[in-house]
Amino acid sequence: MGKTSLTVHWGQGRGCRFPAGRLYVNLRGFWGGEPMPADEALRALLDALGVPPAGLPAGLDALTARYRSQVAGKRLLVVLDNACDAAHVRPLLPGAGTVRTLVTSRSRLAGLAATDGAQPVALASLGPADSRTLLVSRLGGASLGPADGRARPGEERVVRLCGGLPPALSIVAARTRLTGFR
Repeated sequence: MGKTSLTVHWGQGRGCRFPAGRLYVNLRGFWGGEPMPADEALRALLDALGVPPAGLPAGLDALTARYRSQVAGKRLLVVLDNACDAAHVRPLLPGAGTVRTLVTSRSRLAGLAATDGAQPVALASLGPADSRTLLVSRLGGASLGPADGRARPGEERVVRLCGGLPPALSIVAARTRLTGFR
């Protein structure tokens, strides 16, 4: 649905709200292999915060505590991308404070809303007009068929076949830029 792109775009557009910075971790919850373990994600976050790896504690609870103490009081954005479930994310939450955490997932993660105060945002697919706008912007001057002053038939077909999914539209546009429309 374009969750990652939307989240990154949102964070970039609000950088001034997060003077302590923005952190990103791909939790690999839906990549076919094993998701990134929480301790590995915490080590990556702490590394991004400038904490030397040599001084990191062992054990998930100790790493979580160290992470929370490092971010306490900071105005920071943390993006946890591709979480497989609520349990995958909980050790990575900063606790109460000024850190804003955005979590993306293909699952609903209702447990985070129920017990951790998360506010779910469901993304819908794009409508035809927005799909065409995205496609044309991604084409960057490449063409999907002959122009007659209206929507090109190739564009209309691609929009319909991609079902309003931004990643699908972006892939078609990238391939068209590389190989041309066939």
